[in-house]
Amino acid sequence: MQFNVITLFPQLIDSLWNSGLIGQALEKEILRLQVVNPRDFTTDVHKTIDDRPYGGGDGMVLKAEPFAKALDSIENPGRIVALTAHGVPWSHEQSVQWAKEESTMTLICGRYAGFDQRFLEFRKMEQISVGDFIVSGGEWPACMMIDSIARHLPGVLGHPDSSSLESFASGLLEAPQFTRPSFWEEMEVPEPLISGNHALIEKFRNSMALLTTLKHRPDLLKSENLERSMMPAFNELKKLSFSQQSAMGLEYNELLKLWEKYEFRR
Repeated sequence: MQFNVITLFPQLIDSLWNSGLIGQALEKEILRLQVVNPRDFTTDVHKTIDDRPYGGGDGMVLKAEPFAKALDSIENPGRIVALTAHGVPWSHEQSVQWAKEESTMTLICGRYAGFDQRFLEFRKMEQISVGDFIVSGGEWPACMMIDSIARHLPGVLGHPDSSSLESFASGLLEAPQFTRPSFWEEMEVPEPLISGNHALIEKFRNSMALLTTLKHRPDLLKSENLERSMMPAFNELKKLSFSQQSAMGLEYNELLKLWEKYEFRR
């Protein structure tokens, strides 16, 4: 997959993709990355890319022309996306879909008070937001999008099923994870996870994923048939010692109260 990134700070993109899974994917050419700087398309000695807003106000607005020329310089831009605060919220489902459907995309990183609106209308490009918070520029959201898409491409993750087992892949948060030692600071790894029974482990993890979602992100829970699956999950949790419940951050009585509140709100 080809990613083109238009940014005023190429070093931010380059440094983030020189290590880890994304760096390895670039080395294997599973991913290809082109970074374009709009300053290279300015015509004045100062390489001006912003100016004061018409009508007054704080901040500087990014000029349309250098960004448009930067976009035009890319031979095959593919799907064009501007990272803006008023864009469509990015989601796990989109990352999966785009990994399957797209082969090339161009991500355009904003800065300062944002783009001259005429640039956004220039190609009727899509606008994406990664959340209801402010960051210094679009480089971080662009990196988040690339990472979230790349994880679903064959050969990027070490285990082919890894991306399908992560949080949000099933619509739920992932169950708590543990490694050695089995007992630490009065907290014990739950017995089913060290049983060696793979069917039991899968069933247990599914139950704990449901309860973890209830605790941290109840908004993700689907109402249909929820009670039918929630009650067995509570029964699984109740079998565990307090030490094992504490290790997961899932305590039976506390979660039961949360469930009762959730049921009332429904």
